[in-house]
Amino acid sequence: MGTEPMADKQPIPAPNSPYLSRLIPMAKEVGLVSPDIPCPSWVMHLGAPESAGGPSSAIKNRALHWFEKEASQQGWPELLSYGIDEPGYPARGGHAAFGKMHEELRKIRIRTVTAMEAKAAYAYPELLDVWIIYAGQVTPELCAEAERVGAEVWTYICHLWVCMPVWERYFAGLYMWVYDLQGNTLWHHYEQSHFKHIWMRKTDKRPMPTVGWETRRDGIDDFRYLQMLEDSIAANPEKPKAREAEKWLTSLRQRFLGVNPHLVWPGKPIAVDEFDRIRARAGDYIESLGAVVKKKTGPAGKWPRGLKDEGKRFRGKTVQACMEGLRDSDYRVRRAATRELFEKGPNAAAATDLLAAQLQDARVRMPALRALEAIGARAYGAVPEIEKLITHPDGYVRLGATFALGGIAGAAPWLMDGRTAPVKTLSRPQMERIAGSLRALLKDELFWIANPAGDALTLMGPAAQPALPDVIELLDRGYDLYTWNEPYEMHRIITAIGPGAAAAVPKLMKMVEKRKGIAREEFLALAAIGPGAREVVPLLENSAADNKNAQRGTAYYALCSIRGSSADLDKLVGYMKEDKGRSGELARYLDAFGVKARAAVEEAREMLKSDLDGKIKEQLESFLRKVATGEGPTPVMP
Repeated sequence: MGTEPMADKQPIPAPNSPYLSRLIPMAKEVGLVSPDIPCPSWVMHLGAPESAGGPSSAIKNRALHWFEKEASQQGWPELLSYGIDEPGYPARGGHAAFGKMHEELRKIRIRTVTAMEAKAAYAYPELLDVWIIYAGQVTPELCAEAERVGAEVWTYICHLWVCMPVWERYFAGLYMWVYDLQGNTLWHHYEQSHFKHIWMRKTDKRPMPTVGWETRRDGIDDFRYLQMLEDSIAANPEKPKAREAEKWLTSLRQRFLGVNPHLVWPGKPIAVDEFDRIRARAGDYIESLGAVVKKKTGPAGKWPRGLKDEGKRFRGKTVQACMEGLRDSDYRVRRAATRELFEKGPNAAAATDLLAAQLQDARVRMPALRALEAIGARAYGAVPEIEKLITHPDGYVRLGATFALGGIAGAAPWLMDGRTAPVKTLSRPQMERIAGSLRALLKDELFWIANPAGDALTLMGPAAQPALPDVIELLDRGYDLYTWNEPYEMHRIITAIGPGAAAAVPKLMKMVEKRKGIAREEFLALAAIGPGAREVVPLLENSAADNKNAQRGTAYYALCSIRGSSADLDKLVGYMKEDKGRSGELARYLDAFGVKARAAVEEAREMLKSDLDGKIKEQLESFLRKVATGEGPTPVMP
């Protein structure tokens, strides 16, 4: 305290805030909040981070101490600090930005929460107290890992409407119970796809469909019945009826495990009237065993403190000390050592074999995968053990294996600097072995596993060639929000493989014909293949000659890449110059060609004399540097 700034010693007055003085009391009065249910809040960061000039952690903690006392007296709920929404992973700079903000939030006495996909739960488990996981991506192993780090798992959905009653009931009830989740919410847009979500105003032109809210309430009751039955069984474990009920609940949970709430329809996987039959049977068992209301544990009015600081035991210790920790019989010690090895990244390579051994223990597996991913290419010796996990029944484990393989291949998120050239850290045979393993993950039934597998293969460049047969097979797989939502992932992989992907040309040609020449992503993939795609030249010439085709520029770019003639380059530059709005597109293509487009140097210099957007100017200057140094070409990615 002696070193605290004077400002940090000042008393914290009650904030003059409408949020606390008006909104929360109003919500409490009408029953929207209650003291035993925590609420995410967008105003509980208490100002900017300290590193950005905001109030110090000491001031924020004193403000939160005041709030806790006030909330206890007023019957207010615990407020959770809502962090960066739906954090990406992998993402250029995303890991660092998310980590920087949330590391600071860990210093103040408030739990943090955000909505996210399973990928972010894998990447940032030590930074969030409450994981609000997108519906359909919760798995038993994800829930188990959250419990190990001291986090809660909630769930949300942003593609479900109140007019879809079967979805609503399943999501609010059986889905919650199957995974024992602690929170459930919809994303409450006021209006989405013309359906009103919250209330009806006097100016509304048509009735608001509310049946979804009624079935959501039924889903909540389904959850309560099943939860109370579990409590009744726990209170009467020796009764034959309890054993019978427990067996029924086990089969029920297994039946719905892995069911995506987005894909629930009447009769799939449950008939509409079966909801009521399940509840009735649960009610019969409860009546037989006696209703039990589980008492809350812990002192009244005390809020949970959240995450464990798992790495504290080994923080700052040597790799050798951490390796000794990996030999400990206590899995918690091994988790702590693994956490510190993750922080050390490539410097922890000596621990690779011991980390690989942890993959056999579910309690240490996920942090071990993260540590191996962070070590990168120097952890290649762990590949055989990681490969054993690519067919694991739990999607969260397969996701971890995907990221670990990508990291070892040199495609770790913190290495994503925008390059598409092949990563050369490993030998070509080693890279191709990893590409072969990623093939199965690319075809995973869960898109949130297939997508990062595709990202890794893209960054592996030509070494991704072993996956090409599967890439070709998946090229025209239709977009679906819930099962396959990266329609151009395969185009990117083909582009990264480059000339070695010539086998994809016939399929790409059929897709160009189907799209009637308006096929930018196909053109870019064909351009990367280069001379091996000569058979598509007539199609490209037709597209380039069509004045109404918005993809004429991309067709010219592909022709230049495949034939390599100066005439094609002249046509490309000439067409782009006709429309000043295409100067950005031209700059991008010239930068990609590099020295191969040296004939356009004077055109680029003339363009630089005009008033250009900063990005366009940067690309033209990059092109001129590449010509001077003999660099290029590199592909334009779809």
